[in-house]
Amino acid sequence: MKNRTNHGPLFVALGTWFLFATSGALAQQAPSTPTSAGTATTETQAPAFTPETTAAPPEEEVVKLSPFEVTAAPENSYTAATTLAGNRLNTDLRDIGNAVTVVTAQYLKDIAATDNQSLLQYTTNTEVGGIYGNYAGAGDGSHLDESFRFTNPNTNTRVRGLTSADNTREYFLTSIPWEGYNVDGVDLQRGPNSILFGQGSPAGIINTRLKQASFKDSNEVSFRLGSWGSTRATLDINRVLLKNELAIRIDAVRNDQKYKQDPAYSLQKRIYGAVRYEPGFLKKGNARTVIKANIEFGKVSSNTPRELPPNDLITPWFYSGNYTGRNVANQVFSYPYLNKLTVSPQQNEDDNSGVPYHGFDRPSHNGPGGKYPGNPPVFPPSIAYSGTPNEFFQPWISGSMSDVFSSPAFVFQYNNATQGTAINWEPTGNHGMDTNGSNGTRSSSVTIYERPASVSSYSAFASKARLYYGDLPAWQFGIYKDKSLTDPSVFDFYNQLLDGPTKWEWQRFRTYNLNLAQTFFNDLTGFEASYNREWYRSGNVRLLQQDSLNIDFNRVYSDGSPNGKNGVPFEDGTPNPNLGKPYVGFSGRFGNRNDVSNR
Repeated sequence: MKNRTNHGPLFVALGTWFLFATSGALAQQAPSTPTSAGTATTETQAPAFTPETTAAPPEEEVVKLSPFEVTAAPENSYTAATTLAGNRLNTDLRDIGNAVTVVTAQYLKDIAATDNQSLLQYTTNTEVGGIYGNYAGAGDGSHLDESFRFTNPNTNTRVRGLTSADNTREYFLTSIPWEGYNVDGVDLQRGPNSILFGQGSPAGIINTRLKQASFKDSNEVSFRLGSWGSTRATLDINRVLLKNELAIRIDAVRNDQKYKQDPAYSLQKRIYGAVRYEPGFLKKGNARTVIKANIEFGKVSSNTPRELPPNDLITPWFYSGNYTGRNVANQVFSYPYLNKLTVSPQQNEDDNSGVPYHGFDRPSHNGPGGKYPGNPPVFPPSIAYSGTPNEFFQPWISGSMSDVFSSPAFVFQYNNATQGTAINWEPTGNHGMDTNGSNGTRSSSVTIYERPASVSSYSAFASKARLYYGDLPAWQFGIYKDKSLTDPSVFDFYNQLLDGPTKWEWQRFRTYNLNLAQTFFNDLTGFEASYNREWYRSGNVRLLQQDSLNIDFNRVYSDGSPNGKNGVPFEDGTPNPNLGKPYVGFSGRFGNRNDVSNR
């Protein structure tokens, strides 16, 4: 549980607003009738035509806004002339000193943009992650990780190639992802904004203007169908309760987004209300008072799709032969590939008994040395490591099945997810052996150390291979990247979510804003005071956690005996029915969280 409380200061804006109005008259000149000279004929002039006079349609009453608010643009327009992004006052864009882009409500509607992921791919100097985005946003380490964006993919943005922008609602920092159903426009302010809004992201801010109640009745209902069964329904109702004094607005959305990857989805249910009150009894002379309030409740449930192919921990098992190269000291080193190697859990971990072809996962043992036949590889002098190198150490092998430790482990087949098989891969008890490989040194209940094997990732291989096969240059800087499995014939990551139904995320929130604006001298000067409060809860469950496809090459379970079979200890364990099958798995210990923030 993570709690964060930010007591934001009461926001007060003081300013002077200058209004300039111009008027003009349109002059209409009647066309002159050309005449012809020297004609021999006489024409009879037709009587003058008098056009029918029609009454001009009544003009709509103009709603006068305060200097502290702005509309995104004229109706059905892609361009906006003014913004609050420059100085928190209604200012012409041409007078703003930094890069600001205003996205109007009409533009959002026409490109069907409802969030950052569907908008920022169209705007200037902006990038957004996600399967519909234009960059991954998964970091640049040896292992690309997109999991931290699952809960709120709306924050996976980058502006001017720097970092993610701050998300704000009416210029208040927010954790709530914006949704287009109650948005009147989006202000993109690119670049540092700390001079205007305090400490913030060097990439800028993405601000959403919320729809406000207005003194004009309106209704709008929409329903949209999308790919793979997606549906979206919205409601927007504005009602004037007291003419030119009191209005109320209600907006709601139910957005059920489905994806090509099955069973990924995102379901949003949100409702928003706004009130505007300009009390007539407070309109004294050229002063007026504007009171506004809005509130929103919402919840999001999702199983966010993955944009990256799975990590490839299958292909190295099929590598055959040996790899030979030179280390940074120009020394020749060689290590064998896996060549479809199969192991038993005890064989994988046993680096003390001296049995040939044991201890693949153990880089050294605690003995005095000389226990293994053959000549161990030369230990690089640049590596300070205690113990004696293990001749059979194999850097392509990991000592855990996708970080699955302890027991029991439950195995579910892809075609029968209703019933699992419990496997005691790692027997519990006091693990240990003496220097001769015998058990019973600590108590009568000593258990041989056993742990199933799996394929190492490429970055893990680079870290382990350097110990005994020579330094791999700059391995510690993450330049040996994990490789992706991009062959859909092995796993169809285009249509199938690697996690299946074993992960899900949620977001719950409520927020409200109270605003008082008081102006004088026909809006030439005034002040505004705002109070904003937000409660946001988010979390996720990831039972598998792994984004890798591995292969099970353990021959037997961990239930064998020291006597073993055919002279091989513990080889009499139960044959593993999943030998040679790909799998995805994890302990489920990490990545499950629940965060609460208050602003």
